[in-house]
Amino acid sequence: MMENLFYSPFDLAVIISSMNFGLQKENELINFIWENEQNFIQPKYRNSKRKFVLNIYYWTNYLNNKADIDLEFPAVKNDLSELKLRKVSISVIFLISICSLKVFESALFLTIKRDM
Repeated sequence: MMENLFYSPFDLAVIISSMNFGLQKENELINFIWENEQNFIQPKYRNSKRKFVLNIYYWTNYLNNKADIDLEFPAVKNDLSELKLRKVSISVIFLISICSLKVFESALFLTIKRDM
């Protein structure tokens, strides 16, 4: 229940994004929170400043560039669909190759056995 009262990197990103700080001011605020208010940070981020800062900047970047990032989702979805089709195609080609190889091996075996 207390977990809900701690700041997450997303919470801090929302605050930072709404303040329209420059990068230097953002860094100063994040460092201040890290050094002076760690008791208010979610426990899973208290042991790694790097993890804490990277998560804040991940969400800050997303919030500041949400419109552009959201425009990319259809292209990413399309790329994934094509990748899945290619994967299925490659799997089918591989399966056909294996079956062809088995047929060839059987024919070869029969030919060798017949010639003996």
